[in-house]
Amino acid sequence: MREAQPELELISKTKKMHREFLGKAGEIITDAGGKISERLGEGYHQVAKEIADNIKNFQGKKIRSFDEAIASLNKITANPAMKFNSSDKAVIVNAWKQVNAKDMAEKLGNLSKAFKVSEIILKVEKIREKSVEGI
Repeated sequence: MREAQPELELISKTKKMHREFLGKAGEIITDAGGKISERLGEGYHQVAKEIADNIKNFQGKKIRSFDEAIASLNKITANPAMKFNSSDKAVIVNAWKQVNAKDMAEKLGNLSKAFKVSEIILKVEKIREKSVEGI
């Protein structure tokens, strides 16, 4: 029995080290993921804003504004066989780019929030483990 005691202590220490390692790795991953997704989200948000603010992107033959371009985009999704002239097609393509950039910015922003929540959860778990060890 006494011979098994050092082995049990070693196993216990090894498990504790693994838990600590995984906890630290999780903290690093969530922190890095949060920062990366936040920066990318800001970048995509800026791109979407630049596309929407550049009025030349939305000046076609019949389509004269960003709102008209988005309305035409909605019409196309309802009726894919709808015809447009070439200058209006360019406006609709720019509207798609803006919508895609805005959507990507929102998704990356949500991902950043998810990483922040994960970071909080990891901290709570770490506090819980330390309080259990202290008892």
